[in-house]
Amino acid sequence: MSMYEKSGGMTEEEAIRFNKYWIAGTGVWVMGAVMAHLLAWSWRPWF
Repeated sequence: MSMYEKSGGMTEEEAIRFNKYWIAGTGVWVMGAVMAHLLAWSWRPWF
């Protein structure tokens, strides 16, 4: 058993795959937030 299996319950391969999807999901969320702010700015600028 490796350290990764003990600490997180996943194998190293599973952890790498999870991290890949986590990073991709975070990128999608950030892009959605940026789009929402741009749309809100074009509707009602706050400066």
